[in-house]
Amino acid sequence: MTKPARVCLIVFVLLLELAWAVWPQCYLHGPVLDEPYRNPERRTALFAWLKQPTPATRAAYDAELTLLHKHMMQTAVTILIAGLAVNGAAIFWLWRYEPKKRHPSRVSDPA
Repeated sequence: MTKPARVCLIVFVLLLELAWAVWPQCYLHGPVLDEPYRNPERRTALFAWLKQPTPATRAAYDAELTLLHKHMMQTAVTILIAGLAVNGAAIFWLWRYEPKKRHPSRVSDPA
């Protein structure tokens, strides 16, 4: 593979990853009901606050939302770090890759 082809391949893959990263995540009801992290606890706090809107139930629901947002941020950072590590290794391998030259078998010339 020639050097310009390698550069084009790397740029293409990086652009695909960038498109995936900035693509909006569409939630039907927001991340409150769709995210599986602590979903039963969050639903319980939400329905308790909707049934009886007091400062205590609102504080419990806000605490669950804070935990959800912290979890989502940690997940995003983990995915970003793993993606950067994989990209770095792949780019290093692709940039440094040189096919091994195959030597023709040495056949003695009967002369």
